[in-house]
Amino acid sequence: MAKINSLLVDARVKGLSDRGALDIDAEVKRHLVETLYIDRKSETGSTPLIGCINRLATSLAQVFLGERKSVELPAPTNPLAGRSSTTSDEEAGAQPC
Repeated sequence: MAKINSLLVDARVKGLSDRGALDIDAEVKRHLVETLYIDRKSETGSTPLIGCINRLATSLAQVFLGERKSVELPAPTNPLAGRSSTTSDEEAGAQPC
């Protein structure tokens, strides 16, 4: 999950850099925080990334408690594949959770 989040943040930072946003100001911080709310495809439809992270954490706790045998991992994704640096998340659509 950390790798997926890192790729999403890297894609966001690249897009900001390509648009000349090289300083970390309030606008850049807002844009980066919005990464948590990018829609991802999930078993229940479209879910924000933060929901996928929550499900992952919950399933990990359930494994430790012996309530389930495996962790619910999100589907792998490459946020840079098929997107230009100017493509917005809304234009790109939801990606696998």
